[in-house]
Amino acid sequence: MPIANMFEGEWVEVEAPRGGKGVVRNRKLLGEEDLQTPVMGVSYGIVPPSAAIGLHEHPTEQDFYVILEGQGRAVVDGEERQVGPGDVFVNSLGGNHALENTGDTDLVMLAWCVRATQ
Repeated sequence: MPIANMFEGEWVEVEAPRGGKGVVRNRKLLGEEDLQTPVMGVSYGIVPPSAAIGLHEHPTEQDFYVILEGQGRAVVDGEERQVGPGDVFVNSLGGNHALENTGDTDLVMLAWCVRATQ
């Protein structure tokens, strides 16, 4: 049984992720090799103030984001909304999404990427 801790492991820093801005840190918790489901991966991410994950599409999968800390602006399938702790959002299959930190502290999140099933 795979066990991961979101406070342990290597950080990957991504500059201007998906055409966004700033540097976002990501820690892979679980990958396809750990799972027996359509879940492609689970990660723990930090989006610093003013940083953003740019608008991008998911033609064959959906991303689920859970905001743990901070404040941001999410765009999901063309709809914009302010998000904060406790908010969960997901793009539609074939849809798109983006996330920007609009607060003064780190925006902390968990993300799941799930492949569509046939």
